[in-house]
Amino acid sequence: MFEEIKKLELNKIEAELASIKSSLDETIQLYECIKKEEPQYKEYTWVQKHITKRKEYKDSRDDFDKKEDAFYSKLHDVNEKRDRILEEERKLEHRRDMYESSYSLKELGLESLSQYQEYCKLNNINEDMGTMCLNYPEETCMNKEFMMNAIQMNLFNIKYDKTNDTDLYRAYAQLLYSYVSGLDNSSFTEIQSGKVMDVIEILNKDTNNNESDRRFIEYLKESLKTIDEKKLFIPDFKEAYELFDTEYGRELEELYQNTDVIVGVHGTGYYEEDNSILKNGIRTSSQDEDALNDLSRTVAYNLPFLRLLTYSGTQYAGSKMGLQYNYIVCLPKNALELDSNTPIWGGNDDNLAHDYLLPEYVYGVYDIKSDGSRIIKYNGPKTKYEKLYVNQSVTPLEESRKL
Repeated sequence: MFEEIKKLELNKIEAELASIKSSLDETIQLYECIKKEEPQYKEYTWVQKHITKRKEYKDSRDDFDKKEDAFYSKLHDVNEKRDRILEEERKLEHRRDMYESSYSLKELGLESLSQYQEYCKLNNINEDMGTMCLNYPEETCMNKEFMMNAIQMNLFNIKYDKTNDTDLYRAYAQLLYSYVSGLDNSSFTEIQSGKVMDVIEILNKDTNNNESDRRFIEYLKESLKTIDEKKLFIPDFKEAYELFDTEYGRELEELYQNTDVIVGVHGTGYYEEDNSILKNGIRTSSQDEDALNDLSRTVAYNLPFLRLLTYSGTQYAGSKMGLQYNYIVCLPKNALELDSNTPIWGGNDDNLAHDYLLPEYVYGVYDIKSDGSRIIKYNGPKTKYEKLYVNQSVTPLEESRKL
C-alpha cells in the first residue's frame, strides 16, 4: 500500500514538473520575442540636438525613453515569472527527491490516520490495516479501542496488536471460538473449539498472586498473534500450561529469554541410546538440493515460546508426524545474518548431503512423551568436521575466504 501511494504521488509530481517545464519553455520563448522588440535609439549630431532639430530630438528622446521603460518592464516581468517557475521547479524536484527516499506515509505528507483515510477516499484506494498500523502505531495498534474495532472487522487483525491488553485477547478468544465453531468440519471443529475453550479459561485466570500464570499469559498472547487464517493451527495450550512450570519448561524458557541465541527444535521419532545425534549433530535435510545446509529445512526456529515448548511438527503438517523426541538447538544470534561468517554446518567430504548441523549447537534432547522431565544433555567428546559451512552455503568457509 505504501509503495502504491508513493508511486501515485511521484507520478503527480512528475506531471507537475512536466507542466512547469512547458511553462518555462513558453516563458523563455516570450523573453526572446520581447528581446527582438528592443527600441532603437535614433542618433543625432550635436548641431541637430541643440540647433537645427531641437524639438524633433526632444520628442524622439521622450518617445524612446517611454518605449525603453516599457521594454525593460516587460523583460523584468518575464524574468520574475521565469524565476518563480524555476523556484517552483526546484521545490518540486526537492519534494520528488524526498519522496523517492521516503519509507513512511508521514514523509509523503500524510501526517495522521485521518489524513491517510481521507487520501484513500479521494483516490479510490482501499484502506490497508498493515499500512495503518505501521505508519500510525499510536493511533492504531497501540490503541485499545482501535484494536477492539479491528478484531471485530477481522479477528486475525490481532497480529498487529501492540497494546498487549488482556481484555483485548479475551474478546479475541471469544471471536476465535465463534469462528472455529462455524467451520464446516465436524471432527476438526470439535478439536479446535476445545483448544480455544482452553485459551478462554486460561485468560480468565486470576493472576494477582500467581507470577507463573502471569508469565504464561504473556507467552499465550504472543502465540495467539501468530495464528494464521489461511493455515489454521491452534497449539495445544492446555499441554503448554501443564509443561510451563516443569523443569523442562523453565529450562527452555531460560534459553528462549537469552537474547544472544536463536532457539530452535528438530523433531524426530528416533532416539539413539548411544547419543549419536548429540555427538555428531543433526543431519542436513536432503529432500532437495535447496534444502541442503539450509537451517529452515531442518530446524524449526523463530517460533513463539509456547509453540516451541509443545513442538510436535503438527504446525507444519495436517496430521501428527509421529515425533517423540525434540532436539533443542541453540545458535549464536549472528549465525543467520546475510553476511555471517559463523559456520553452523560441517562435513568430511564434498557431498553436502553428508553434512551435519554442528553438534556444539545441539543443546540436548527432550522426550515429548515424558511427564515434565528435563532436557537430556551429552557432555562427552563431539565430532569435529574438516569442512565448515555458513548457513545456505555450498562452499566451505575456508575456500570462501580464499576467493
